[in-house]
Amino acid sequence: MRSFGLPKTVHFQYTDTDVDLPSENIYNMDESNFQLKVLEDNVHLTKYVAKFIRLIYGPNIRTFSINYINTNQFNQTMLITNIIQSFQDLITNVEVPVLSEYRKCDLVTPDGSRTIANLILRYHQSIILIIKPILPLLYDSSLQHVIDKNLETIESIISKGLYAACATIEIISKLYSTERMFLLGFWDSQHLFCAILLLIISRVEGTHFRSLDKGIALLKFMAHNRNINAINCVGKLSKIKEILGFHGIELDLSETRLDFPLEKIKNPVIREMLPHLADEFTDGLEPLSGSMKFTKIKDYDEQTKNNLASLMHQIQQFDY
Repeated sequence: MRSFGLPKTVHFQYTDTDVDLPSENIYNMDESNFQLKVLEDNVHLTKYVAKFIRLIYGPNIRTFSINYINTNQFNQTMLITNIIQSFQDLITNVEVPVLSEYRKCDLVTPDGSRTIANLILRYHQSIILIIKPILPLLYDSSLQHVIDKNLETIESIISKGLYAACATIEIISKLYSTERMFLLGFWDSQHLFCAILLLIISRVEGTHFRSLDKGIALLKFMAHNRNINAINCVGKLSKIKEILGFHGIELDLSETRLDFPLEKIKNPVIREMLPHLADEFTDGLEPLSGSMKFTKIKDYDEQTKNNLASLMHQIQQFDY
C-alpha cells in the first residue's frame, strides 16, 4: 500500500535544470539594460550555496551504517570539517575571482540600480549561514582537540562572519540614505535580522559592535513602515531581549536614531577580511575584541560552557 505522508524537502543541484544561463541564451538582452555579468555571478554564488547547505544543513550523517558514525562526537567533528571546507570553497571560488571585480564599483549605480549591492548582501548572508552552527560547538569540551587543531582557521571564519554582519548593516544603511532600500521587501529586512542575530551572539561573549544599534534602528524603521517581515523580526528581538535578561545580558531595543556617524578607523585586519568591499564600508567598522577569539572559553567551567552553548542555540532558533 502506498503511504501518503508529508512531502520531504529534496536538495537539487544547480545542474538539474535545463534552463539556459544568460550567456547561453540566444536572445540579446544587453539592449534592455540587462546586467548580464551580475546575474551570472549570482548563479555562480548559488552553486556554492547549494553545496554548503547540503554539507552543513543537509541530511544527517547518522544515516551511515558504521557504528562510530552514530556517535555525537563524529557528527560534530564532521560538521566542523564541512564548515571549514565550505568557507574555504566560498573564498577561493567566489570572493577572490568574482567579487573582487566589484570593489571599485558603486553598490548603487548612477542609474539607481542596486544589483551589485544585492550580490554582496547575498554573499555576506552565505558567510553568516556557514559560521552559525560552529559557534555553540566552541563550548563542547569533547571537541576541544578538533578546535585547537583548526584554531586559526576557525578564528578567521568567525571574525569574517562578524565583520560581514557589520558590513551588511552598513550597506543597508547606505541603501537607506540613498533611498534605494526596499522598504516593504523581505530580503533587506531578513539580511538585517540575520546580521543582528550574529552580533547579538557576540554579546554573549561581551563584544558589542555599534553596528548592532544601527541595525536594530534600521529594522525598527522598516517595521514602523509596515514591513511584515520586519515587524515579525522586531517581535523576535523582544523575546531574545527577555532571554538575554535572564542571563544578565542587556539588549537595548530603544534606539531609533538612523543618523549614526562613523569614525574612520581604517583597521588593516578588517580590510583583509573584507577585500571585496570599498573602503567606505570597511573603514568605519570596529575591530573585533579578544573575547570572541577564545581568550576566555577555556577558562569556563562545564556548567558555564553548557549555559552559553544553550543560549546561543536559543538565539539562533529565532532565525527559522
